[in-house]
Amino acid sequence: MLGMDQIRSWATMIALANRTSKPEEICRSLLLRGKMCEAIAESQGFNNNSSYFMTGVLSQLHVMLDIDQHTMLEQVPLGEDIQSAITDHAGTMGDILKHVTHYEAGDWDLLPHDIDIDAYEESYRSALNWSKEAMISMSN
Repeated sequence: MLGMDQIRSWATMIALANRTSKPEEICRSLLLRGKMCEAIAESQGFNNNSSYFMTGVLSQLHVMLDIDQHTMLEQVPLGEDIQSAITDHAGTMGDILKHVTHYEAGDWDLLPHDIDIDAYEESYRSALNWSKEAMISMSN
């Protein structure tokens, strides 16, 4: 039922959550952003949604690791598309990451006027519930 990409994502997050003294809210935020990016990509009909998930997660992973983003990106083997999405908001992954980040922050005026706000609202609520369940699962 779970694909290998999803299993790898979970394993990474569990390992990070268990190795850091950071507040669990940071981990929850990483999961929320990743899941929301994945859900928006899916709602827009894009393929390889796990890449969108990883883009969202990795966009903030440096906070959990206490290193700057540039250093983290040098140490993590990533495809150019994910790396440029994180650093420059390039491509569709970068656009979705940028819009999700603005949505999370409540920067409504920075979202495009033609954005499907209902899809973002649904994706946010779904990702919020999913990340809550994931955090409960990781604490057991």
